[in-house]
Amino acid sequence: MYVWFAVLMPIIVLAGFARSYYLKGFFGFPALPSLLVHLHGIVMTSWVVLFVTQVTLVAAGRTKTHQRLGVFGAILAALIVVVGVLTAIAGAARGATPGPPALQFLVVPLFDMLAFAQRFTLDDDASTFTSG
Repeated sequence: MYVWFAVLMPIIVLAGFARSYYLKGFFGFPALPSLLVHLHGIVMTSWVVLFVTQVTLVAAGRTKTHQRLGVFGAILAALIVVVGVLTAIAGAARGATPGPPALQFLVVPLFDMLAFAQRFTLDDDASTFTSG
């Protein structure tokens, strides 16, 4: 079951961000507003790749490698929170929003980062983070 989701997840991410990030050159999308937004894309893409890798390792019975890779996952999780907060604040500062006023919308990504950090840091067994 987890392996199927691990396969489906990057497909969903690609479908959602193909036009504006991964394949934007083919769709004539404007340049990203900053290197920070590109860094956000790289960090989040790395998280998806890590998720697929971790699920695949467990499914193959390679739990020791999965656990060792978990150290990188912890570092990447911290980076996600830092880059996510910075990207959200920078987006609000330039008025980027899907509709509501930017400062009001800012609560959404900031809450997302708080929830992500809480899920990771308060988990009594961080190795279960990606497997829920």
